[in-house]
Formats: sequence, structure tokens, C-alpha cells
Amino acid sequence: MVSKFCAFSLSVLLFSGLSGCQRRRQPNLGAARACSSNLSNYALAVEMYAGDTKEFPTSLAELKGDYLMTLPECDAGGVYAMEISPAETVKLYCQGEVHSVAGLAKDTPSLTVTFRKKNGAVSRVDSKLEPSFERMRYNEDAPDANRDTVRPE
Repeated sequence: MVSKFCAFSLSVLLFSGLSGCQRRRQPNLGAARACSSNLSNYALAVEMYAGDTKEFPTSLAELKGDYLMTLPECDAGGVYAMEISPAETVKLYCQGEVHSVAGLAKDTPSLTVTFRKKNGAVSRVDSKLEPSFERMRYNEDAPDANRDTVRPE
């Protein structure tokens, strides 16, 4: 009886190994995607602020009240920052390496928005989100703390 059970267990193990299913780790991109959504909200608030005042805010805190009811916070504990270049480009990003567990570089996600001032009006010309989450792939080297999924090969 024991030998039949062992043979059955061994065949199940072999079959599952040959069926093409492998345990893969998926980086926890949920917090990073939420973070990029928050950055988009900040960018819209900056655009509205600049449209009303003809200037860019000097800090994200200036947006609270008239442009944002509350200041969005990063789910991973990051702090949002803003840099404004003389070329009327605003870079919004999550500071530090809080999203490194998802395989993202330092100070990402980030959203760079280019504005144009013309005849007293401010309008958005271009925006670029880094990273582009559509191009993200599974990270085989992600730490075990990330969500594990089983996917067929």
C-alpha cells in the first residue's frame, strides 16, 4: 500500500514539473501604479494653478485647498517632490527608493510635464511617465515579499 502511495505521489510531482507550470514572482507594481496616478493628479493641479496665477507653485503644499482637497500620499511611504526648470518643465516624482521592491529605479515613478506660456495662458504641451507600466515584465529576481503567482509557460 505504501509503495502505491509513493508511486502516485512521485507521478504527481513529475507531472506537475513537466506540465510547464512554474512559480514566478511578480513585482508589486500596485503601489507604484497608484503613485503614478497620484503624480497625474498633482500635474493636473499644477496646470490649474499655473492657469489661474500665471506662475508655477513653489511647493506641492500650495496646491492644497483650491486645487486638491487633500494632498495625495504614496502608498509605499514615499514623499512626492517637484522640480521646475526654467524651460517651463515640471518634474513630479516619488523620492527615494521606496518602489525598488517592484524593480523601479530611484526617484521613480516620475512624471515630466512640459508647459507653454503664451499670451498669459499656460497650457500643457507634453507629458512623459517613467516607467511606462505597459512595458513592465515579470521580475524573476524580485524578493519573496512580493506577490507570487503561478502562470503556465
